[in-house]
Amino acid sequence: MDLKRTFLSIMVWGVMALVNMPQIAWAQTLEDKAKPWAFWPWGNGGVSKASIHADLVNMKNIGLGGMLLVPVHRMDERQDKKDEEWVFSPKFWKMVDYSFQLADSLGLGIGVSCPDEFLTACSSTILPEEAMQHVVWTDSLIHGSKILGLQLLRPQSYKDGKFQPVGSEGGYYEDIAAFAIPCQENVDKRDAAKQKGVGTSALSEVVGLDDVVRLSLENGKIVAATQNGNELKKIPKGTWRLLRMGHTVMVRSNNETIENGNGLEEDQFSLVSAQKRFASWYEKFLERPYSDVIKYLQIDSKENNDQNWGYRFAEEFKARRGYDLIPYLPVVAEVRLQSTEKYEQVRKDIRKTIRELVGEKYMKPLVAMAKEYDLEVSDDGVEIIDVVNLAPEKMKQKVDHCLTLGVNKILFRLPNHQTWSKAKGDMVAYVDNCQRWLQQGNEVVDIAVLLDEDSLSFASQPHRKTMPVPSGYKYDFINTETLLRWNPEASYKVGKPERQDFRILVVPQLQLSEEVKKKVEQLREAGIIVVDNLGKTRDFSENGISPDVEMPENLDYTHRRVLEPQARKDIYFLVNQEGKERTVTVTFRTQNVAIRQVVKLSLPAYGSVFVVMTDKDGMKIFNPLVGE
Repeated sequence: MDLKRTFLSIMVWGVMALVNMPQIAWAQTLEDKAKPWAFWPWGNGGVSKASIHADLVNMKNIGLGGMLLVPVHRMDERQDKKDEEWVFSPKFWKMVDYSFQLADSLGLGIGVSCPDEFLTACSSTILPEEAMQHVVWTDSLIHGSKILGLQLLRPQSYKDGKFQPVGSEGGYYEDIAAFAIPCQENVDKRDAAKQKGVGTSALSEVVGLDDVVRLSLENGKIVAATQNGNELKKIPKGTWRLLRMGHTVMVRSNNETIENGNGLEEDQFSLVSAQKRFASWYEKFLERPYSDVIKYLQIDSKENNDQNWGYRFAEEFKARRGYDLIPYLPVVAEVRLQSTEKYEQVRKDIRKTIRELVGEKYMKPLVAMAKEYDLEVSDDGVEIIDVVNLAPEKMKQKVDHCLTLGVNKILFRLPNHQTWSKAKGDMVAYVDNCQRWLQQGNEVVDIAVLLDEDSLSFASQPHRKTMPVPSGYKYDFINTETLLRWNPEASYKVGKPERQDFRILVVPQLQLSEEVKKKVEQLREAGIIVVDNLGKTRDFSENGISPDVEMPENLDYTHRRVLEPQARKDIYFLVNQEGKERTVTVTFRTQNVAIRQVVKLSLPAYGSVFVVMTDKDGMKIFNPLVGE
């Protein structure tokens, strides 16, 4: 799956757009699916049957198809709230049941979100060994050769203005390994004082792997030392950097737990964690009366970019990367082992293993569990834009921008318990008209831009990085996993509706693995145009890929194609980005590379238009504000 589809769900503080959500069976008709939805937060339990009724009836009256339920609770705002209003309290479930029953009677759908600030992850049901882990270490210097019997402090964390041992006061900590690293003789002892705890600054010289001494500890005391398999009574004289490395739970100040206090965040390298999340949150909703109104779930794909240890991480690393991580663990503390190239490779392999584990052990199982209920799943990656108080024309500009990015499912955030004006109700009808067309077929994108394979950002928003794309072309981001699966011979015609017919690959100046380099060359040989910088190219007409749309400045578009056994339909949505009426000439690429379709359009200020061309019925043009 391309990354714009994976990451670009635009949550608007007024509009949330979920890009091309997977085509899983809905219990709704195509007409129902086209309707926009509402982002529906329950703030600190502040809902009642009266307010729920007012909200849902309002949503129905203005033409919405459903709502995304987002229970939002913050402990720091809860002093005046009664326990009965807390999530999972009897009153909470009464309100949920009433919402489901009323939504069912009104013909509305419901989505269930992971609540504010990872509420479902931070639960007392998560044991320390099941929680997110990260590597921590004590980093100190000694001068001499006698190390047996030395006591190494437990790694430190900085809290309340002082350092204290990680996992102290009943917390969780486990040792992984300890090392003695030879250092330059002129290292200032004061450097060690700067290197306590997590995030230390490493010494810059490269250290040979054979020069590292492995230390065995008992309760933090060095009881044995080995080098290249040989037991040592003492180490050579000199300056040594001692690392005691272990792992502990990732604890953050989190006020949004299900219970009345802080909890731990679940390990996203573990299938058990995925099962616990589904059972402890989503399944509770799915087992309520009238739960058939639930149409999709929203799942956070990555809650914390700092997790670098977890369930069987060392074993998984060895199985996937082909070598033992433990001898190279000092690279996490920025020790350059063996060579600079090896140091960079190990760090890259760690990031790749993390990325794979989150996808395979956590996200895929969650999606599979949701599919068992015939639910649609949207991944996270949200951008919040406040449009609640915008005038309708400003809201339309925000909506149109989302649509030209490839969005085809929009959620409005309604002012709670307030009826929308007719003008904003008309905006709902406009979005409905647009989505009826933009949910058909597949997005047409010529250019794939390869992301750095080291990237760990599961919740990033790569669409925010503006690429200097030649006018008339659309681009999308892909990661290395998608690149390696790319079969340029597989198109819509051979049953690959999720694939895009990318014809151009942009490979920025990145450090590429041999596997990726080989794949890039295979794609080049298969006829894919490979470039390293779009800014160097005006267009790709000389390569037989003319602009999809040739248009004047300050117009934008999106293009979807529907391929059927006996016909083809091309759907173009164009937007005037200027605040004045314009008459423009636009040309469209056709199946015959020598011929372009010429269309003259009249567009009002910030207006939009659909141009639909079919093999069977020819071309039609219409304003989505009024429909066909």
